[in-house]
Amino acid sequence: MLGAQVKTKKPRVSLARFLPFAAVVILVTVLYLFGDSLSKSVLEASSLAGGSSSRNDGSGRLETAFEMRVKSYKIDTKSAIEARVRAEKAREDKDRAEREAKEKLEIEAEEKRLEDIFAEQPAIDDGVDVYEDVGSAEDNLSADEEKQGSKRLVDADYDDYDDYDGDEAGKDGKDGDLNSGGGATSPHDDYEEDSGTTSTTLASSTSKVGDFEDLEDGEAFLKAMEGCNDLICLQEAHAKYTRTEDMFNFPHFMIIGFQKAATTSLKKYLEEHSQIDKPRVKEPNFFSRDCHEKPPEQCSEKNTTNYINSILHKPKYIEQRGRIACMEASTHIVRAGHNLAPRMAKLMPWLKIIVQFREPISRAASMLIHNKDVNNVGCLTRSPMAHCLLHHSQLTEMEKNKYEPLTYTEAIQPWIENFPKDQIHIVQYETLIDPEQEESELLRVKRFLGVDERRPEGGLPRFNARRFSISPEGWKMRKGDYEELVSLVEPDMEGLLDLLYEHGLLTDREEWAKQWRNHWKSNLATCGNDNTCLMSLS
Repeated sequence: MLGAQVKTKKPRVSLARFLPFAAVVILVTVLYLFGDSLSKSVLEASSLAGGSSSRNDGSGRLETAFEMRVKSYKIDTKSAIEARVRAEKAREDKDRAEREAKEKLEIEAEEKRLEDIFAEQPAIDDGVDVYEDVGSAEDNLSADEEKQGSKRLVDADYDDYDDYDGDEAGKDGKDGDLNSGGGATSPHDDYEEDSGTTSTTLASSTSKVGDFEDLEDGEAFLKAMEGCNDLICLQEAHAKYTRTEDMFNFPHFMIIGFQKAATTSLKKYLEEHSQIDKPRVKEPNFFSRDCHEKPPEQCSEKNTTNYINSILHKPKYIEQRGRIACMEASTHIVRAGHNLAPRMAKLMPWLKIIVQFREPISRAASMLIHNKDVNNVGCLTRSPMAHCLLHHSQLTEMEKNKYEPLTYTEAIQPWIENFPKDQIHIVQYETLIDPEQEESELLRVKRFLGVDERRPEGGLPRFNARRFSISPEGWKMRKGDYEELVSLVEPDMEGLLDLLYEHGLLTDREEWAKQWRNHWKSNLATCGNDNTCLMSLS
């Protein structure tokens, strides 16, 4: 029995040991298969209970409370911005409406004031209608001419389109003008002496000016001016009666161009002078727009009366006994010289004109920038600067519109041919805005106008200057494009300087040319190895 084998019992396996594992497997399986539905049910239940801290974002993912707060903040912020924009627009609309209503009331008040003034004036015997005797061959425009004239004025409004010039003393020992050659010791010149046939009255019919020969010099002129509400009467009053030494002609001067050459800045500076009147608007465009470039026969009676009395302020001129210089600064005038220069020289042979020039590429570019910035129109709204300058600017676009000259030389020539040189003052923009030369340039302007040189205090204000605020780093363009622009404008510069020098309006043509050539060189110096340049404005 000792050798017999002992049988051992095998342990029994209990199923209870596998139950936890099985439960985990079953739970994972259930969650995998039905998790989305369960989470949605739980979320809905918790939402109904008011204790939700997360929610489904629509793709099955639960958003946290932080994410929900961020999204809510974004929605609230967007709504606030939209509300602010709507409120700002409503405020702007309200301000615009109030401004327009105020301007309308001011215009109505001014018109009423002028009507009262005219009602108090003695009636003037017009006799024969003088307009029928002026330019009778051009009295009636054809329908096509009127249509073309209207097109010119529309285009002009949105066109894509500033040296010490000493000369010998003037006549009778007068001090020589530093810039234009002529002298003036009084505010007005004896234009009848120097302007030849231009002083001939335009009307051969009965005079529109009353007879005040029994009055003293100056008083007779002012009395005659009281009854003048048209250009012919102004011309006759100046031709018939003399002014005293302290009286200005009416109007005394005009800034006629060019655009974007600091004309607004110079006008703002001059109107601060106690002897110079501020016109109602800077650019009334009376001669170019209202008169269709053909004064006086194409000027309506209403527009002429408004121009003389409301814009140039004739009542104020008379009230000041002629001791204030009235002016305006319509810069479209200069390019209409082929029509306007001879006519205005006959109507206002005493008139002094100021013409401001700027480096032509910079001036054309500045006009493009102005149109885009102010009116959001023009080539620059859709094309780069180089393309616009070469194809749609005041350097080139006028080729499509033959009614206006393309170059400085063509534009200024009619004015030089029709006005005496001592009534023309030339300003170079680059010299005028140079801090080292600004004071002397402004002094020459005041000497030309015959006003007190000590006033006003301060320097030239800056208006409409965008070269430091819009692309101050420069405008990108290919070197070849800029060289093409220079080759386009350089002949005009040479022609302009020859013309000004020939007529005694310029003494140092090389210094003028140096200003512009140096600007061209400085722009070309920015060109890199890839022939890309940065064009800056003068």
